[in-house]
Amino acid sequence: MKQTIEEHTPWCREWEQELSRLYREYVARKQQLNVLDFDDLLLYWHVMMQTPALANSLSKNFDHVLVDEYQDTSALQGEIVQALKPDGRA
Repeated sequence: MKQTIEEHTPWCREWEQELSRLYREYVARKQQLNVLDFDDLLLYWHVMMQTPALANSLSKNFDHVLVDEYQDTSALQGEIVQALKPDGRA
């Protein structure tokens, strides 16, 4: 947490303990309720796409993969798309 704050939000240094507690509580609550947020969905999907057989199986479900606003995707999202259609073909 400290490194993240220093690199991305240094103006929040004084709230490091509170932010850390808030994050831990957020994660615990998600687990308690068996829910995922958008970042969780991306991370789990990315992990799934690292298994070639699973990535290939999922890829067969899509004739085309269209990405709106590709310039606004994260590296993680780009890797997911690449794993779905590694050769760029259907």
